[in-house]
Amino acid sequence: MSEELKECPFCREKASIQDCSYLGSAPAWCVMCDNPKCFAYTEALKTKKEAVERWNNRPAEEALQKRIAGLEAERDHFREVAKKLVWLYSDEHQERLDNGLRIDGFYSHEWLGMILNMAREALEGSGE
Repeated sequence: MSEELKECPFCREKASIQDCSYLGSAPAWCVMCDNPKCFAYTEALKTKKEAVERWNNRPAEEALQKRIAGLEAERDHFREVAKKLVWLYSDEHQERLDNGLRIDGFYSHEWLGMILNMAREALEGSGE
């Protein structure tokens, strides 16, 4: 059997393929958790391959892993944007700002200062 069994979704212990056929009945296979305190198993299936596929099928876990990967990519993108903003508004670049421009009642340096502070807080919160 080339496909390896995933760990038990409940206790994270190893699992194994078991012969679940009864005396005189057609062959049947299931996968059972090897932990004697855990009773996780698949139903009896006709082939070992079917039993392994059933055990390894974890659609909710796979969907969560995909969502986590997407959120991590979004977080990483945000970090890069925040770092660029902090760099842009650093003391060495402050002379570039047009202090006469007003945006929503704030001068541009006040408005950009608020954004910069939010970016700094977000970077601090993310361990940067």
